[in-house]
Amino acid sequence: MCAAPTKSLRHNRPAAREAGRGVAMTANDQGPKGAHLIWPSLRSQWPFQVRVVEPDSYDFKQHAAIFHSVLADLVNLTPPQLDGLTQQRAPSGPRRFDLITFPEAFIAPDTLAITLKSVKQAGLRGCVHVGLRSEGDHHLFTTNAVRKLVDDLSLLIDCPEDLDLFEAWLCEQDDDQYFNIGCVFMIDADHKVRLCLHPKLVRSRFEESVRPEDHMREANLLTLITLQPRNRIFGSVTLQPLICADALGGTNDCLTCAPMAAVTRYASAFEGDLPNHVDIVSLATCTPQPVEQTLNGEPYRLWHVDFLDAFRNAAKEDAYARHHHAALVLSNFLNTPNHREGGLSGIFLPMPPGFKDTLPGLSVCCWGRPTHGSGNNRWSTPDDQALTKWSSMGFVAGLNPYAESAKATARIFQFELPRLPREQSRWGHKESLVDLRVHLCVQDDHGDLVIQAGKNANA
Repeated sequence: MCAAPTKSLRHNRPAAREAGRGVAMTANDQGPKGAHLIWPSLRSQWPFQVRVVEPDSYDFKQHAAIFHSVLADLVNLTPPQLDGLTQQRAPSGPRRFDLITFPEAFIAPDTLAITLKSVKQAGLRGCVHVGLRSEGDHHLFTTNAVRKLVDDLSLLIDCPEDLDLFEAWLCEQDDDQYFNIGCVFMIDADHKVRLCLHPKLVRSRFEESVRPEDHMREANLLTLITLQPRNRIFGSVTLQPLICADALGGTNDCLTCAPMAAVTRYASAFEGDLPNHVDIVSLATCTPQPVEQTLNGEPYRLWHVDFLDAFRNAAKEDAYARHHHAALVLSNFLNTPNHREGGLSGIFLPMPPGFKDTLPGLSVCCWGRPTHGSGNNRWSTPDDQALTKWSSMGFVAGLNPYAESAKATARIFQFELPRLPREQSRWGHKESLVDLRVHLCVQDDHGDLVIQAGKNANA
């Protein structure tokens, strides 16, 4: 049973919500739960802009400062230009973005609370996806700590019913479990603060332990968020927020298939109308990457083979039918705990890259094979020169771990999708990615973290 939170206004509300208010959840207690939230958005153009944050290291004492500096840069523009007639500085507004993704286990609840109190007034646009951590150096939450998190956050947002689905799942959990939690929030088209919590579904090998406080409990709550634009010229965008190992192809203690495939297999777990397509998978990660060498002896990194297999499965396998056109957005630490190599934060797209130039600030790995020759499709290495010499069906582009820019406290990889993959015409021609930039989070002369805007990804 779920203990009733104290000093809360949440439980004075009816337990059930109308589907038209953007809430749907399964009544099937035997299988996984399905939570689908629908938020009105102000999408006003086709290009979908993404920012991916890659901190230099897993240092929880610095995460809050990075988080605040990145978000502050989105609402505090460079000094506004002088008005030619009045010679007065015109007011500036927030930067446009559609999604920004931070790594796993990144900020504590107090950092999130401070942010939620300020984002509405600041006019922050777009979705923010971030991994949460409990206080101190431990990233897993006890069941009671998650209950307190729900209770506290419900008082800071405009639509606390967004948390009903998560709380209904939470009520079924034992008191002595430990969970990994992620969060998505935004300001919607009605200028209301919206927020979604989602549990990690698949534990990593680093979350298996004989110590209860280090052993993560796998969850069975599938979460989708549909952004419904008020301007009906533009289509809706459905987002699936996941945490690290959730993207992999294995099962968990509750699900008989991978979490992405589970959206199709357990579609009946969602009540009401479920989107036929997932457009974006936002993945907050903390994972080490294998280090290889080119024929010239230069080091490079590739996404772990389990992730590469997951990218390919999402694009190809029938079990992932709703994800065939999904873009996978990936945020990772450049150096994971115990100083292990990570990085490669970026995006996987199930389409040819289109661009031919290799930018020094980026690392690109393609799925395909040489244009001239035979053989099976495979993932490319830098020696293959796949951008110019391969026929590719998909690719993953991320920050180059060995670029000069990797010396920054954090890097922000910004890019636009001219069209989401599902919106691409097979008869037309659109680049896969455009306007690629790398912004740097660095210390100023006073020791504060500030953002240096990057013009391109050449650094």
